[in-house]
Amino acid sequence: MTERATFSVTDYGAETQSEHVQTEQFQAALNACRDNNGGTVVVPAGQFHIGSIRLYSNTRLLLKSGAVIKGSENLGDYQTFGEEPGIRYLHDDYFVKAWHLPPYYFHAIIAAYDAENITIEAEAGAIIDGQDVFDPDGEESFRGPMGMVFARVNQLQLKNYTIKNTANWSHVIAGCTDVRATDVTILAGHDGFNLHHSNRIEIKNCVIKSGDDCLAGYDVANLSVHDTVLNTACNNMRIGGTNILIDRCLFTGPGEYPHRSENTFFTHAMFKWYAADADTIKADGTNIKIENSIMYDAKKLLTYDFNNKEIMQNGRPLRELSLIGNVIGKIKETSKFLGNGEPVKLRIEGCRITPPDNQPLLMIDDMVELIFDNVTFTTPTVIARKGRAEVPVSGYITREVI
Repeated sequence: MTERATFSVTDYGAETQSEHVQTEQFQAALNACRDNNGGTVVVPAGQFHIGSIRLYSNTRLLLKSGAVIKGSENLGDYQTFGEEPGIRYLHDDYFVKAWHLPPYYFHAIIAAYDAENITIEAEAGAIIDGQDVFDPDGEESFRGPMGMVFARVNQLQLKNYTIKNTANWSHVIAGCTDVRATDVTILAGHDGFNLHHSNRIEIKNCVIKSGDDCLAGYDVANLSVHDTVLNTACNNMRIGGTNILIDRCLFTGPGEYPHRSENTFFTHAMFKWYAADADTIKADGTNIKIENSIMYDAKKLLTYDFNNKEIMQNGRPLRELSLIGNVIGKIKETSKFLGNGEPVKLRIEGCRITPPDNQPLLMIDDMVELIFDNVTFTTPTVIARKGRAEVPVSGYITREVI
């Protein structure tokens, strides 16, 4: 992005260390940047309280070292700008009732819609703090605003900041293309990166320690995640889509921060399929790979139970999942991996697996083709099969198809 000019929020009246909300001053700087056809909006060192602000095309929001943006604790300071991100279960009666979703669900501290060339960047030590704003009318009767909402943004870059204590998801990235997140740290709050309907995304060198899903979203295409820590009190990945590669990552539990609705810390599953019929899913799930990663300490390794509406797996089916070159251990319970009438292939290759104690590693049905290639089991286990005899597996397996 070509920088045309610099706009400091303090030049538009924002005051550091003030307890007054500075939303208007921040927005004035952003509007001036927009009217100049782009540039850099600078947040200097100091503490600023803001409600919802909107970025426009060709804008770089730069937090200088020592800058702290805090989300306002007044719910009236947030808005959606009359926009929606196109996540359609917000209007599905079943989920609205089950999760207590308000019509303003996707309000946030920072937002951009129908834009291009947006960058959020920080120098060392800059922080965005959502302050866990409580909303009795929000999701689950307590969740407040999102951290950031980006809808239909082309060329989005997120760099080198820490975001913590978001009252709902840290990042809504919906219908966006060419997204790159590097050296971002996410602490506490709810989902880390939520990627519904987005395409061509790279997440690299990030640390995600969330109370809910680290990576989430359905209808995701061409996602790569490298060298990233995924620590959670929910699911390390709750994802659906095509051409997804997770490489050299650490999947770990229990969560450093709690799952706020349940006040629990255990990790539910390392991979959970996500595809809801309440929204449009363009393709079945193919070419999904988790490679060269450490996957340690979770209740379950995988969760797939096709056509289960309650867990939002009743959209398009998963067709192919590969685990390659991973070290997998401290799994507490048997994982369900059920096609329920739709064929699916699960390939486990070059992995070292410590299965659950005295329980099957997996429960599969007759729609699952399970392939082991050069897999080592540190202790014997079995593969449970619905309606058929279980299959024992142990030691080193060169190749076996179940």
